[in-house]
Amino acid sequence: PRSELEFNQFKFKSTSDREALFTLIKGQLAGDVRQPVKEGELRFRTKYATMGVRGTVLLMNHQQRSSHEISEFALISGQVSVRGQSGKLVELAPGERVIYI
Repeated sequence: PRSELEFNQFKFKSTSDREALFTLIKGQLAGDVRQPVKEGELRFRTKYATMGVRGTVLLMNHQQRSSHEISEFALISGQVSVRGQSGKLVELAPGERVIYI
C-alpha cells in the first residue's frame, strides 16, 4: 500500500527487444522477469542504488525509518547486479540481499 513507482524510461518493441528504467520512490516492489534481458536493458533504482535485471524473480523495498532512508534489494532466482552511489557493483546470488542506508 502507498508504494510509488516512477516510469523513467520504457521502450518496448518485443520481449527480446526492450529497455526500461523504473524508480521505486517508496514502498515495495516484487518482480518476475521471465524473458532473459541483455545487460543494462532493464533497471530498477531507488535513491541509493540501481539494480540491473537479467531474467529474475526479485524483491525491492525503499522506506524511511526515523531519520534514515533504507533501500533493500533481494534476489529469489536469476541474476542481478546492484550499483550503489559509491559506484561499487554487487552481484547477487539467489537468496542474497543487499541493504543501503
